[in-house]
Amino acid sequence: MSGIAGIVHWDGRPVPDGHLGRMLEAIRHRGPDGIVGESSGSIALGCARLAMRGEEREQAQPVWLPDRSCAIVADSRLYNREELLETLGGVEWLLRPASDAALLLAAYEHWGAEMVQRLNGDFAFAIWDSGKQRVFAARDPFGAKPLFFWADEHTFRFGSEPKQLLIFPEVAVEPEDHVVVEHLLGIPKARDQTFFRGVHRLRPAHVLMASADGVSERVYWQPVQAGDLELPSEKDYAERFRVLFKQSIESRLDTDWPIGAQLSGGLDSSSIVAMAAEIYGDAPEGLPQIQILSETYAGLACDETPYIEVMSEALPFCSRRIDCAAFDLPVSIETELWKEDGPTTELTPDRTRRNAEALSSLKARVLLTGYGGDELTWDPEWAPDLLRHGQILSAVGQAWQLSRLPGEDALPTILTRSLVQSMPESLRASLAGFRPRRDKGLPAHLNPELRRNFDEGEGAVASGIEFNSMAQRTVLRWLADPLLHWNLERLELRYASWARELRHPFFDRRLAELVLAIPFSRRVAPPSRRKALLQEAMQGLLPPEIVQRRSQVVFDAYFLEAWRQWQPTLWEVIHSSDEWLSEPYTDREKVLTLLKAPRPDEAASMRALSQIWAAVNLELWLRGLSRYSAAQYDEAS
Repeated sequence: MSGIAGIVHWDGRPVPDGHLGRMLEAIRHRGPDGIVGESSGSIALGCARLAMRGEEREQAQPVWLPDRSCAIVADSRLYNREELLETLGGVEWLLRPASDAALLLAAYEHWGAEMVQRLNGDFAFAIWDSGKQRVFAARDPFGAKPLFFWADEHTFRFGSEPKQLLIFPEVAVEPEDHVVVEHLLGIPKARDQTFFRGVHRLRPAHVLMASADGVSERVYWQPVQAGDLELPSEKDYAERFRVLFKQSIESRLDTDWPIGAQLSGGLDSSSIVAMAAEIYGDAPEGLPQIQILSETYAGLACDETPYIEVMSEALPFCSRRIDCAAFDLPVSIETELWKEDGPTTELTPDRTRRNAEALSSLKARVLLTGYGGDELTWDPEWAPDLLRHGQILSAVGQAWQLSRLPGEDALPTILTRSLVQSMPESLRASLAGFRPRRDKGLPAHLNPELRRNFDEGEGAVASGIEFNSMAQRTVLRWLADPLLHWNLERLELRYASWARELRHPFFDRRLAELVLAIPFSRRVAPPSRRKALLQEAMQGLLPPEIVQRRSQVVFDAYFLEAWRQWQPTLWEVIHSSDEWLSEPYTDREKVLTLLKAPRPDEAASMRALSQIWAAVNLELWLRGLSRYSAAQYDEAS
């Protein structure tokens, strides 16, 4: 995690002194190892640096080609550095050891815009190309690194956080209504919009070209396979997954600082730390110290301490427990919302602080997470594909087994859904017009005009991607879900405020391409065996208690109890002002009534609770928008 910033004036005006510096100051928390910027006429580029290796402290940005025809700033962790260096090692100007930014610039010089097809890593970068008079920018396929921009006909600006773009007086500090409504409903679908009107995000797996003619984007990562990957047996797929998974984790251990690794006791985080233990057992020399971090909730149903203890005993690493049973609100909710540049969906934001403080005490700058394990390795419903291939009895058997699992739909519902999904796209579209209109279930405190106009569409999966099975398409839809990208982005912003970098081994390009290439017929497993591919790949590395675990922790009761304890404080904060800035979106009296009401009934309340929380922190965020206006510089000064 570092931070970047850039300004381009298409009309040739020099970038005024201080403009780039202000953008970098806004993200100083991202640069504990220094902030460096450079202006050259109508171009200004800079970086807030978080060094992961000793040599990175001396690797300044921007990096220029020797003839100064191109320059780059990058927030990047490349996981295929050696592979790139094999091709680019002969570039004379590429110093040793080469920084990620320099390696990216050399790749652009060598392959042009197609260089992104050769990258495996977490990255957000921007290249100024004076020959083409354009900015070329890109983000990694999963959105681990953020990148935002603002543009008009004269200027293009970009940065790692929206607040960098809001310091300029011509950028109105105004909410983007559509995004606000999606936040209130807990279903973010916006792919390029942010909470601020006119401030856009570069979408994951996309490149951007900006010039005097405007801004355009295109997707570059479309894992279309010429055909399914055919291997001799199911075990061969699991072995291939294991090899790539191990490589993914090993590449993410590249730092001179200690590393924290999350362990919840679930299959995803347990697999990461177990594989890390194997890596350290093979060749521990030169690897950073790993410390296991586990959240505990003593006395609560969501506590996973027994599984954490079983897994920790099988590891060669030291473990630390983080007590999250206390229901503490942040000292300043407004400050937390400022960090995220938007109203939060996180019901317990104080957990980030506790984890970040643990990392700080260990002097660890990196946290390995299990995020992405569900999206990548969860087993889709196999019945639709079985029906498409005429395997009716097998499909019914799969549906019956699924219906018997806790929390799943009844057998008729599963069979009906599977039958519809197995139909050709054109037939499904025709039948959609005959389906009964769903009750949108919009909250009563939402502005009536917004309730009338809201369309709860499904959102589109990346176009132009075809697979041989519904299962493969489902996995891609999970990986491309805007909600996933929003959550990753918000998590990155929260940890960035503590100068800590998140690394997600499951969000690895090559690992994802493997999973998406496996024919559905080679992955079909009983529904009771969750994440069968991951379980098969991890055979021999996990304790049986972890492998045989069937329950998944549900945090509903924890969130409800937290809400009960927060209600009085939140009511006082909200009621302390007669001003209601959320008036375009919510009804003040209805929100206050909900705040004073007893906690919702647990069985049907989590969605309602999330919507109340969303309304409360929307109001608090709107009250804090003056902080952005105050940060704007005066043109006349």
